[in-house]
Amino acid sequence: MHRTDRLSSAVHKVPSSEEFTKRYNGLLNHYKMKGLKIQTGEAHENGDIEQRHYRFRGRLVRHYC
Repeated sequence: MHRTDRLSSAVHKVPSSEEFTKRYNGLLNHYKMKGLKIQTGEAHENGDIEQRHYRFRGRLVRHYC
């Protein structure tokens, strides 16, 4: 399962939203994952994932620096 937010700023460099959707679905299919979106205006729903990423990045920095 892959959870994502609804920010359009992540797709500004892709030629079109249709192209992004096609690529994103291809990625999900390749890894046999299901895509989920958080609800609009509910950024805290992604907090547990953000915290895991924060902690993982911190460990990488401590290990390699």
